[in-house]
Amino acid sequence: MTGDEPAPRRYPLAEGETWAAAGFALLVVLVILGPILSQFGGALAGDGNPLRQVTYILAFLVLVAAALRTGRATAAFTTSAPVNLLLLWCWASLAWAIDPGVAARRLILTCVIIFSVFIAVECLGRDRARGIVITLFVLTFALNLAVVLAVPGVGIHQYEFGGDPSLIGDWRGIFPEKNLTGAVTAVTALMLFFARRPKAGLVRALLLAALLAFLVKTGSKTSMGIGLAALTAGLLYRRYDPRYWPWAMILLALLALGAALLVTANLDRILAVLDDRDSFTGRTQIWSSLLGYAGDHWMFGAGYGSFWNIGPASPIFSYARPGSWLTTITSGHNGYLDLTTQIGLPGLALVLFALFLHPLGRLLTERRAGEDGPMLMAILVFCVGQNMTESTMLDRDHIIQFCLIWTIASTLRGPAAA
Repeated sequence: MTGDEPAPRRYPLAEGETWAAAGFALLVVLVILGPILSQFGGALAGDGNPLRQVTYILAFLVLVAAALRTGRATAAFTTSAPVNLLLLWCWASLAWAIDPGVAARRLILTCVIIFSVFIAVECLGRDRARGIVITLFVLTFALNLAVVLAVPGVGIHQYEFGGDPSLIGDWRGIFPEKNLTGAVTAVTALMLFFARRPKAGLVRALLLAALLAFLVKTGSKTSMGIGLAALTAGLLYRRYDPRYWPWAMILLALLALGAALLVTANLDRILAVLDDRDSFTGRTQIWSSLLGYAGDHWMFGAGYGSFWNIGPASPIFSYARPGSWLTTITSGHNGYLDLTTQIGLPGLALVLFALFLHPLGRLLTERRAGEDGPMLMAILVFCVGQNMTESTMLDRDHIIQFCLIWTIASTLRGPAAA
C-alpha cells in the first residue's frame, strides 16, 4: 500500500458496544411486550407471523453486527457448550416431531433469543447488560402500577363469563394474567434487592416496598413462595466462599437425598394429592396426562414444540377425555414435564445440566460472578423453581426464559466488555 492510499476503515470498539446496547435494549423491550401483543391476534399473534419474527431477527442482526465489530462473535456463540448441546438435541428432535414445521419456527425463535442474549452480554459485559435489564424491568413495573391505578378495569382481573372467579381482584397490570405479572415483579424485586448498593438508597427501598406490595396484590402464590426461596438462596450466597465448594456439593447431595427419602416416605399422601382433580388449581389433571404420554414416549417425546397448540395432531387429544378442558390449554404448567413430553428424558437431562447444574456449579466453584453472585444465584433459583408450576424453560421469548438465559450468560461472562 502506497502512502497516497487511504487506510482501511476500522470501526472503533465503542461503536460496536453502542450497537450492542441498542440491539439488547430492543430485544428486552420485545420480550416484555410479547405477552401483550399476543392478545390482539391477527398480525401480532402466533409463532410464525412476520412482524414478530422480523422484529426479533432485526434485534439479532444488530447484535451480530456489534459482535463482528467488537471481534466477540466466536466467544458469544460459544458462551455455553452445554446450552449448544441442548439446542442440537432440540434440532435433532425435529426429525421425529409431530409437526416439524411449527416446531422449526418455534425453535428458530428460541435460538434467536438465546444467542441474542449471549452476544449482548459478551459484547457489553455483565455490568452494562445488567443495567439495561434492570432499567427496563423497573420501567415495566412502573407501567404496571400506573395501569392498575389509572385503569383498574384493565390492570385488575375483572369478572369474565366462564372465567375463574378466584382471579377477580388480582392485579395484573399490563400483562394478560396475574401469574406472569407476579413472576416479573418477583424477578424485578430480586434484581433490585441484590443489586450493588446504589447511592439512592431511599429510592431503592421505596421501590422494593412497592414491588413487594404489588407482588402480594397479584395473588401469585408460586411467585411469592419461590421468590422467598430465591431470596434465601441469594442471602446465603452472600456468605459463601468458593473455596468451600466441595462441602457445598456434599450438602447439595445430602439435600437431594433427603428430599428423595421424604418423597418416598410420604408417597401415598403425594399420590392422594395428585389424584385430587382440584388440587394445584387443576394442574394435577394436566400433569396426569403429561405423565401418561411421557411414560409411553420417554426416549424421544413428541419433538420440540410439538405437544401443545399444534391443532388436532396434539397428543393431548389422545391422553385427555373427549371434550375435556385440557384440550383447550397451551401449556402443561410444569416446565420439566412439558419438556419431557417434547424431547424425552435424555432432553430433560440436558435441560437440567445446561440450564441449572452447569451455571450453579460455576457459581459455587468460581469467583467470576463477583458482587453479582447473590443476584444471579437468586434469579437462577427463581427461574428453576418457578417451572415446578409454570412452563417457561426453552419457551421461546417468555420473559422468565429470557431471565434464565441472561442469568446463565452473566454467570459465564466477566463484568466488563473486553
